[in-house]
Amino acid sequence: KKGGSFVDVEIIGVPVIMGGKIIGVLGLYLDISIQKRMERDLIQSESRFRSLFDYSPISLWEEDFSDVKNMLDSLGDAEYIVSELMSNNELLKRSLELVKIINVNQATLDMYNASSKNELLDGLTNVMPEESIISFRKELIALVQGKTHYESETTQKRLDGKIINTNLRLTL
Repeated sequence: KKGGSFVDVEIIGVPVIMGGKIIGVLGLYLDISIQKRMERDLIQSESRFRSLFDYSPISLWEEDFSDVKNMLDSLGDAEYIVSELMSNNELLKRSLELVKIINVNQATLDMYNASSKNELLDGLTNVMPEESIISFRKELIALVQGKTHYESETTQKRLDGKIINTNLRLTL
C-alpha cells in the first residue's frame, strides 16, 4: 500500500494477442486482504473450539441425527411417530443404528474406559443396557416433538462392564 504495508492480492494474467501473436499480458490484481484475514480468524476460532471440545472435563459427543429424523419424518405425523416409538422396538433399534457419532472427547473415552474413539464406537452396543434404550426412546420423542433441548438421567455400562450413572443433556 501507499503507506508501506502489505496487501494480500490474487493476480490473474490474461495474454494480449494481436495478429495471432502474444504482445503482452494484462494483469488484474484483486485485493483479497479481507478474505485472508477472515480465513485466519476462522482457523483460530476452529482451534479454540477444538481445544475446548477435546480438553473439556465433561464427556462430550458430537452426533448426527439427520438420518434418524428423515426416517421418522417419512412415517407420518408426530402423533403417529410417537405411538410407533412407544410400541415398535425394531423402529427404536433402527433409529439407534442411524445415529452417526462424529466425535467424542477424551473425557468420554475415560468415562467409558476406552483407549480410542474406534474402540468405543465398536463396543457402543455394549454400553447401552435396557435403561439406556428407554432414555433413547424419550430422546427420540423429544426430537419428533420439535424440542431442541432434552435432559435425562440413565444408567450405562463402561466397556469393562462396570455400571455408571449418567446425566444426558442434548442440544440440537
